[in-house]
Amino acid sequence: MKLLEKLAHQLKKTGIAIKKELDWKGLYGLGKGLWKGKDAQEYVNRLREDRV
Repeated sequence: MKLLEKLAHQLKKTGIAIKKELDWKGLYGLGKGLWKGKDAQEYVNRLREDRV
C-alpha cells in the first residue's frame, strides 16, 4: 500500500496528463523493507486461503 501511495503521489506531482513518460528509476527501492521479516510462501498461502 505504501508503494502505491508513493506512486500515486509521484504521478500527481509530475502531472501525468502533461508528462507522458514516467521516470521509473525514481521508484526503485520504494518497497525495500516492506517484506522484511516476512516469509513469502506463508504470505502466498494466506492469499490463497482468503480466496476460498
